[in-house]
Amino acid sequence: MIQDHEIDAYLDDIEVTDEQRQQIRTAWETIAARYADADPQDPDAVTLAPAAAVQVILGDTTLDDLGCAYLAARRMQREAMAALTGGIAAAAAQGMRETAITDATGVTRMTVRKALGK
Repeated sequence: MIQDHEIDAYLDDIEVTDEQRQQIRTAWETIAARYADADPQDPDAVTLAPAAAVQVILGDTTLDDLGCAYLAARRMQREAMAALTGGIAAAAAQGMRETAITDATGVTRMTVRKALGK
């Protein structure tokens, strides 16, 4: 269970109502359960998710803003993957070996093979 001192330490000198404090506690407990098996160094579990919860509760951002940011990032990821697939196909057409493509791109060999339709 999330303790008041943990919330106070995070908020520092930000004033919150009792209702907001309870909402933060509930949100953080949900996040803790979601990331129970996560690496303690995982920024999603340690900072990003709890911070976003507080921002929504305090009105500093909206769920709509967060959803739009997520969808934009997903779209950018798909576009980047399409471009990478084209680059991988070009490199293979030029005779580059899969292992060299893997080294050059930093992606796994399975990603390279998938891009090549194998």
